[in-house]
Amino acid sequence: MSDDAPIKVRVFADYGAENPVWCHGLVEDLTAFGVSAPLQAKMARLVDVFDRGVYPGFGWRTPAFEREYMELLAEIVDSLQAELGPGYVVTTNGEDA
Repeated sequence: MSDDAPIKVRVFADYGAENPVWCHGLVEDLTAFGVSAPLQAKMARLVDVFDRGVYPGFGWRTPAFEREYMELLAEIVDSLQAELGPGYVVTTNGEDA
């Protein structure tokens, strides 16, 4: 991989993770990563929806939780890409960058 290749960042909530931003397989410190406070608040909401909406090992409690999660996730991916800029490629867990 060349030094100027974009850094791959994935966004997804996971059990026990305090935020949904992953880079190099690790959860990122959002403040150190330069994520704005409003976007951090939206990410906290995503984690909350995941924590309340998923039965560990079984899936979503209701379609409404899944729908809310997916809508927030799409917004966060777009916003994070805009904040980080062209040196990064932001995707969800299920997408290849």
